[in-house]
Amino acid sequence: MKIFSTLFLALIFLVAGLPTNSPAFDVRVPLAARQISLDPTKLYDQSSLWISRHLHCQLVRKIQGKIILEAAASLEYLTPKKVKIVLKADYRFQTGESIQADDLVATFEFLKDKRESYRAQYSMVDRVSVVDSRTIVFDFKKPTAKLFIDFFSTSQNPILAKAFIERAKTNRALLEAPIGCGNYRISEYIPSDHITLVPLKKDLPRLLFSFVEKNQVTVAEVSKYDLVNLAIEDLGSNGKKTVSGFTENRLFDPYHLVLGLNATKFPWNSEANRCSLFGLVDTSVPIQSYGATAIPAKDLFPSGVVGFNSTSDFPTYYKGRAAKVPNLGQRPFCLSFVAPSVPVSRRSGFLKMIETIYPGVQVKLIVDPKNFGEAFLDQKCDGIIIGFKSNNLDGADFLNVFTEKSVNYTGFWSNGLKDKVVQSFDLDDSAHRADIFKSLAREIRNRCLILPIMTVPYKTFYTSNKLEFPGIGKSILNEYYLGSVLEKKQRISI
Repeated sequence: MKIFSTLFLALIFLVAGLPTNSPAFDVRVPLAARQISLDPTKLYDQSSLWISRHLHCQLVRKIQGKIILEAAASLEYLTPKKVKIVLKADYRFQTGESIQADDLVATFEFLKDKRESYRAQYSMVDRVSVVDSRTIVFDFKKPTAKLFIDFFSTSQNPILAKAFIERAKTNRALLEAPIGCGNYRISEYIPSDHITLVPLKKDLPRLLFSFVEKNQVTVAEVSKYDLVNLAIEDLGSNGKKTVSGFTENRLFDPYHLVLGLNATKFPWNSEANRCSLFGLVDTSVPIQSYGATAIPAKDLFPSGVVGFNSTSDFPTYYKGRAAKVPNLGQRPFCLSFVAPSVPVSRRSGFLKMIETIYPGVQVKLIVDPKNFGEAFLDQKCDGIIIGFKSNNLDGADFLNVFTEKSVNYTGFWSNGLKDKVVQSFDLDDSAHRADIFKSLAREIRNRCLILPIMTVPYKTFYTSNKLEFPGIGKSILNEYYLGSVLEKKQRISI
């Protein structure tokens, strides 16, 4: 209750007096979450990213693999180690103030110092210089200017006002209800239930996001929404594989599900024991629960992601190192699920995978994906089922867990491995980058830290036939701007 009260007061303080417009219509979307975080210093889950995308503007965004200017009027690579950015004059924060160069510098320094993940990418920068009120120059330690801009194109990198940052330094609750420079602001946020965003410009829809902790809906529930990207648990149960009034869409957006073991806990503090369990479990059981949508995973990265090795075979390697079943004594095996990663109806497959070796598995949930690594280790569980994806189809997003303890769910920490991973982020040559990622994947495999289970290559989602969704499916879903949704005009017969 204290957390909710603090957040509620923060919302009252932030949104009072902010401009708004009457929404043209509503767009209703369920999210796979019980709660979200809009604090940009935390690790964003996919639901939080999608909401953040509407609250904030960014310098640039990546659409269909191309860098598109947003708050930046121009982007000029002076050298491979230097980039000049000029801000647009008409981009403003929700309080009405125009975005200044000082705001961008303050945002960069704040996130570099306070972020709990993805800090390694900020270390690419040598210095940031303000040329004038709308012009900034980034100097890099290595020729990584384009690589850094590519990283900056994701929704993990909002622009915040310098004055807001100064207030947030002494009141961190403000970061959960930020004042951004996007076309939407928060009008209502009830944790565990919903968040409503209202437009700041005319003719835009209101966005109603509902939190669905079980990460799935029924066919009967689909009609409550306009865009559904959750699993539909009973689809096909009556022989019908379509949803009335909705169009099915498929988007290449590979999702990788893995099993990690707690290397801080006996018997998983032994590499040999980790290897044995990974080699003994039957991953076909959970894969079958996903049906034709999933394929067995054999590498740390899914196919289509930079670093993927088509000749890699983690499961076969682990089978070759498997010995006897590690002894737990009299206690049960504790398996933790990151709740937004796995729909409720599909958790039983992972449970059976472990129960064939350790009957009577104890199950725990991580409902808040922020700092999930620390949360898992605090639970003192044995194993964790978690899903990963990369917005940029880059292996760096899968390796990042070995650079920050807050998200390192394996419990294995090596400064040497961390340094290798951080250094790999600085590689601008894609072929060299891929080779280093493959080498790092082999090192992680050899230490028996992660068992890749399956990949779901395509994201299936459903859109209401009552609305038009221009450009949807051309980029990952949590980067899609719902402000572009249109009402279909009714045809009147005469």
